[in-house]
Amino acid sequence: MKSAARTFSTTLLTLILTVNSSFALSCLPPDAVRLYSSARDSNDLFAIVVGRLHPNGPIAAPKVGAKQGGTDDAKATTQVRMSGRVLGETAFENTFDRDIDVTITCLSIWCGAAIVDQDILAALRLTDNGPELEIGPCGGMAMPTAQADLDALLRCHVSGKCGGI
Repeated sequence: MKSAARTFSTTLLTLILTVNSSFALSCLPPDAVRLYSSARDSNDLFAIVVGRLHPNGPIAAPKVGAKQGGTDDAKATTQVRMSGRVLGETAFENTFDRDIDVTITCLSIWCGAAIVDQDILAALRLTDNGPELEIGPCGGMAMPTAQADLDALLRCHVSGKCGGI
């Protein structure tokens, strides 16, 4: 009897672990050309910026499970300074240094996190209230930078040939 109970317990535990892992969030790896193309093809206006976030304190984290706007998806916004260079006609050629709103969003229990210790590539939505950067659980409109990513983005921007994106 103990053997059957142990087998049942082991089977149940395996089933629970398998079911729980099937609900994990699966994200595509960050891609500069995809981020750029998403902003370019949006109905909203965006500025593409390479730079760094300079918060005056902690960036607010959403309260997971808090209902906002009739959904279970939480968000929190913090104003921070961002400095860097904004994409022009052929390069990241113009200085960018201003306050922006950083909005961290969640999908169920998974939330985004701002990168503050290194340069990022960001697509800032231009709103009536100023630039806004939305960072979701899969990165949203920001990602760490690498020169190869920036080179691919610039090729896409200048030539219009974006590698099937």
